[in-house]
Amino acid sequence: MLGGTAIWIYWLADSMTKQPRSLVAIVLKVIFVIGNVIFSYFLLLFEYKRDTNKKGIPNPERELDIPSPWIQMSSSHGHSLYAPPDFETLSMDVSNDEYLYANESVELAITFGVNTDPLDSRAYPRARCSWETIGGKAGKVLMMDDLVGVYFPDIGSGMAMTIAARVGDPSLIDQAEMIVRSSTFAK
Repeated sequence: MLGGTAIWIYWLADSMTKQPRSLVAIVLKVIFVIGNVIFSYFLLLFEYKRDTNKKGIPNPERELDIPSPWIQMSSSHGHSLYAPPDFETLSMDVSNDEYLYANESVELAITFGVNTDPLDSRAYPRARCSWETIGGKAGKVLMMDDLVGVYFPDIGSGMAMTIAARVGDPSLIDQAEMIVRSSTFAK
């Protein structure tokens, strides 16, 4: 965005030095560049406001009513969560701290360290984002019709973590959200 503004400013300066133009053309170019700068500013402001509670105090933790047949699943770094009993491990790459689980309706990915996705809202333009407390840790929650994700910038010792649950049927997003929100961390 700002790069586009810089290009327009360069274009304006370049066109003004090549040969004299009419005053009207120069004024129109200046107005165009100023309008582009103002528009870019409002786009950046909108992006900041879209990320609700950004860099603020996380919203309080929600109470969850975990269904009784669900089982507790543990991954590395003292993290665990609850999932339906039919969840299966699809892949577990311990060396890269990447875990993939699924059942018929939900696919769950957990990553730690450098492989984590910070869930930048610019990469997910249809998403609703907020900072919340989950399992006693501050996390950025990203919600879409078919995806729920949480990015924890620090789960301890500077380790980052991302949990993402995707559903094929958007009517099952509540189940995916409960799985993600059931995260707990060892003290």
